[in-house]
Amino acid sequence: MHVARPPPGLKRLFPVARAVVGLTGDAAEIREAARAYRVYYEKVERADKSDYTLDHSAFIYLMDRGSKYLGFFPPGTSAERLAEALRLRLAADR
Repeated sequence: MHVARPPPGLKRLFPVARAVVGLTGDAAEIREAARAYRVYYEKVERADKSDYTLDHSAFIYLMDRGSKYLGFFPPGTSAERLAEALRLRLAADR
């Protein structure tokens, strides 16, 4: 899968931490981004209807500088595995 850029209208949530990208927008834009990145999300209301939580997938996506999808890491991936995969990717890019 390749996503060149986030869908139009979505805003970066963390403009200072460039390595971490969080996106937000209106409901249609969020739905489009979720579809593009193949993620799951669902608003779950509390039983007493006083509040809600957001159930969602929790993958770490590895993207290149041009926003090309390179792979993902599922929840529970160890720091050692992440570091090794990044080392290999950086070495391949030299």
